[in-house]
Formats: sequence, structure tokens, C-alpha cells
Amino acid sequence: MKIKHLFLLVKKSIKMTVSILMLTYNHEKFIAQAIESVLMQKVSFNYELIIGDDCSQDNTQKIIREYQKKHPDIIKPVLRTKNIGANNNFVDIFKKATGKYIALLEGDDYWTDPNKLQKQVDFLEANPEYGIVSTSIYCVDEKNIRIKSHPYNVPKGYKDYENAFWPLMKQNFIYTLTVCTRKDLLFNLIKRIIDENLTYPYDYWFWLHISINSKIKILDSPTACYRIHNNGISRKAGFFDTTRVLVKVDLIKAYLRLKNVKLNREQKKIIYHIAISLLKNKKINRKIKISFLFFIIRRVKQLIQTK
Repeated sequence: MKIKHLFLLVKKSIKMTVSILMLTYNHEKFIAQAIESVLMQKVSFNYELIIGDDCSQDNTQKIIREYQKKHPDIIKPVLRTKNIGANNNFVDIFKKATGKYIALLEGDDYWTDPNKLQKQVDFLEANPEYGIVSTSIYCVDEKNIRIKSHPYNVPKGYKDYENAFWPLMKQNFIYTLTVCTRKDLLFNLIKRIIDENLTYPYDYWFWLHISINSKIKILDSPTACYRIHNNGISRKAGFFDTTRVLVKVDLIKAYLRLKNVKLNREQKKIIYHIAISLLKNKKINRKIKISFLFFIIRRVKQLIQTK
């Protein structure tokens, strides 16, 4: 057998533990720091960095190619010649992931703890009932200056949650750039995005779905920096106004289908506020509004009948 063929067989047989998915678009100022923060990880396992660039118009792709040449066994670039949007970009690079676990990092953010992945994988390996491990973060500006001297911590009492669904409905305390999650928990969600051609799901949608049946662990120390700058997608006016409502509507329906439980006063209040936000949002189709209201009415009747 030729040496080249033997090398390829050995390479294919290597077990990949973590796939790091990095979305990027016009991040030439920041992409090097993001990649370096992945490469500095001190781990006892194999990992891959899959970078999905959505047809950047600056030098982002050039910088990615330079890093790929230096680290061909780790960095796997997907450099697009046509813009396909963040959701499609994520779905595509997820399908290329071979790791048991998925970690996420966008091209304008970066990790600060070289032991981040090792700590998270160690925890998930030892605790199969947990689906997500995340941490607190620092926020920085374009020049890496901290916007607050102290980290953006998870709210008190949310560090170790068996039932994180309802607290997450009130506030998203899972910072995506710190997440390490089980790949198998994302499979059906990705399939649903493809099959139903969903356009509204984003990271918050994934965490809520996972929280219905899995525990969530928040590690104490901050491990990453989230960058706030004018070109960031979350800075665009109204970006989350409609998508957040649609995400919550979808998750309330998913939760109530799976959980045959009586709702307490606080949970009913959350559903009420979601319904009001849905009805007030002029961008959301009337059919979706009517469907959700009828679903809630039917579910309430079912709960009454099963008493």
C-alpha cells in the first residue's frame, strides 16, 4: 500500500471529538484573532475548525486561506462565491461537521481561555444528562477595549439548571460564542430547518429546544469576548423583533406538545406576553397568529379534561 493511501486511511479513522463552527462575513479586522483563539486551545483530543465565509467582500477569505495553509489538518474553509445568508451558511457547515460535540464562534468574536474546550468536553463526557455547557463573557469594542470591566455573568441561580426552559423564555442567558453542545441534539432541529424551510431560527431557538429535555450547565469563569461593532448583525435595528417572537411561539407549541403538565402562574404570564407580542407585530402573518391562539385554546381544554 502506498504511503499516501495509508495516511488517508489513518486520517479517516481518527476520531473527531469537537467540530468548531465559525460563521464569518466581512470580518477582515477580526478573523485572525478568532482563529488564533481556537488554535491556542490546549486539548487532549482532536478538533476541527470549519469556517463558513458567506462571500465576504473584503480580505476575510484571503486571511482564512493563509491560516488553512499553515494548519491544513485543523482548518476546513468553506469559501462561498455567492451570499446565501447566515442560516443557510450555518446549516451547510453543520452538515460537514464530524465531531461528537459542536462548539460555536463567529468570526468577529474570540475565546480567551485556552482550556475552554477541554473543560467543556470533560464535563459533557462525565455528565450525559447535560446537553449544553456555556459560560459568561466579556464585551469588547472594535479595538478590544472592554465595554465593562467585569464580565457579563449569567443571572444568579442559573448556573446549573435541570429545567432551564422557562427561565430561558424570560431571558436568553446562553452566550453562543461560549457554547459546547452535543451534535446529536442538533440533528433533528437542522433537519426541521431544511424540511420546513424555516427562516426564523437562530441560536436562541436551538438552546430552547435542547432545554426541554436536557440539563444546561453554566461554568463560572468567562471564556470569551463578544465584540460589539456597527457591522454586527445583532446591532441592526429590529433584527430580533420578529424572529424572537416567532422563536418563542414555536417553542411554546413544542413544549406543550411534549409536556403534559399544569402551568403555574408565572408560566401562564409568559405565554400571555408572547401572545400579545405576536398579535402586535405587524410583520407576522395573520395565519400564524390565529394558529397559535387556537393551539393554546385547544391545549388548555386538553389539560382541563385530563384533570
